[in-house]
Amino acid sequence: MAILDRLYNVVRPALSFIPIGSFMIGVIMSLFNPVSWSLYRYSPQFMFFILSLLSLPVFLFSYLSIFLLGVSGSCLNSLIDARDSDLRGFRKDYQNPIIYHGVSPLQMKIIAISSAIASFFISLHVSILFAAMILIGNLTSISYSYYPRMKGQAPFDVLWNAVGLFTLPFIAGWIVYYGSWEVFFL
Repeated sequence: MAILDRLYNVVRPALSFIPIGSFMIGVIMSLFNPVSWSLYRYSPQFMFFILSLLSLPVFLFSYLSIFLLGVSGSCLNSLIDARDSDLRGFRKDYQNPIIYHGVSPLQMKIIAISSAIASFFISLHVSILFAAMILIGNLTSISYSYYPRMKGQAPFDVLWNAVGLFTLPFIAGWIVYYGSWEVFFL
């Protein structure tokens, strides 16, 4: 059971499932866009969406990429929190794996960096635009947890959480469907 506790507190799947849910909402809402149902009903984009639903690897790659991005952000956040806020004993939804589970800071750095790199390279199998959103997500995560540490600066902490956990994954869901920059102009 200790191994499962350690794994849960390193990966923090609840934190990774929030952006996956937002991503799924973005994909589903792209179906209900009035433009896609009227002008694009029989267009190649609509057919691409139907084929991509049948093409499970595209969606699995996108979900895996977003999950790994969440793991990377969680590890980076735990790494930096182990230096300040978690030392003070604030009650949180998880136990910092560095302080309570014997995971070394080096191990957390390796997990965070390898998850971020894997997330980016897996996202390249979906589309270049999706990979750009994953890269922006990584930069958002770094700026939230590490430097300039938006986590400790109100109201930027709320804004960065909204952008990183909800807005970027939602747009990424649209991108997986549309696959082009036109998603920003509808």
